[in-house]
Amino acid sequence: MNRKHREVLRLERELFSPESKTKIIANSHMVAREIKNYFELEPARIVVINNGVPSSPSIAPEQRAAFRKEFGMGEKECVVLFVGSGWKRKGLKTALLAVEKAAALDPKKAMRLWIAGKGNVHHYQFSGVKFLGPVKELSRLYAAADIFILPTLYDPFSNASLEALAAGLPVITSAANGCSEILDSSIHGSIVADPRDVEAFVAALHQWQGRLQDARDTEKIRHACAARGAEFKKKKNVEA
Repeated sequence: MNRKHREVLRLERELFSPESKTKIIANSHMVAREIKNYFELEPARIVVINNGVPSSPSIAPEQRAAFRKEFGMGEKECVVLFVGSGWKRKGLKTALLAVEKAAALDPKKAMRLWIAGKGNVHHYQFSGVKFLGPVKELSRLYAAADIFILPTLYDPFSNASLEALAAGLPVITSAANGCSEILDSSIHGSIVADPRDVEAFVAALHQWQGRLQDARDTEKIRHACAARGAEFKKKKNVEA
């Protein structure tokens, strides 16, 4: 163990010491429980303040169509979006397998996975996949996609999930994502208990693809997701 690691551990011991009076901020109840249980702290010392996203203007249908054309997305293609780096922990392999299997359930309804972020693409060779690399203007990508997926093995509170939700995308993620706490399953997306349960993610993808076939239902879904995401603004986070 090097000097830097020892210093981090020393600071951690001081911060989480039962004798300390310092308040601790956790960005999800999942993390708050972990801190409380691991360090045997009084619950009153821990405050949960969820992450926030900047306010963003609503996207008109014609803008969405323009963004899809910009990225080369098919008009009838169901675009499932994955955003993040550290692909192994974020569960990219599960996402790839799930999209591949969900797409095979009904080949007539095109489904494709689009991946934004850094990673070794050679370790993830699947059909029906588009690797975008790092994307600067993610807001355009969120606006263009249909469904967001993140089968993460562990994430205190995924910013990408919140950003996708605020953009109006139903979010399919694991219970190991602290952001799942703000989702009402079946309204804002789906929460899968086991991040490695490919079949559960397949079922969720198939369900949401079906619901998004109807234009009126799609409008309601996108509105409900955007409204939920709007409750977690950066300004509110900073004030808290």
